[in-house]
Amino acid sequence: MAARIRKPRLVRAILIDAFKQEVREVQHNANDYTDIYRLLSHPTMPVDCVTCITHELLPKREAIFVDDSGLLKPCHAFFRLPGYTQFIAGNGLILGMDRDGETEAAFSDVADIRGITYFLWKNPDHE
Repeated sequence: MAARIRKPRLVRAILIDAFKQEVREVQHNANDYTDIYRLLSHPTMPVDCVTCITHELLPKREAIFVDDSGLLKPCHAFFRLPGYTQFIAGNGLILGMDRDGETEAAFSDVADIRGITYFLWKNPDHE
């Protein structure tokens, strides 16, 4: 029996790009969880396992996906949101979910997320 191919279901997501030090809207294929890896990855820091974290400033059904082993990898790009005690290594991806836990578009405004995100660039030549 052939595998059933699901059509892409694109939803609005918010990418916190620590490498470019910017916050922007992106499209995520909600029918393919590995698309999260693609969006979080950087040529110097590929992602193949994620952790989902919440934040008090985000709507109730919204979360940030981050590299599960980001702090264990060599990294020079970090971000932090108010209330977090440490910086997060690499990129973050904000997605929403419906009442059943299925992925849906992010609810937050990109400008609001941009306004609360702090970036840290660690010069790899001075470690």
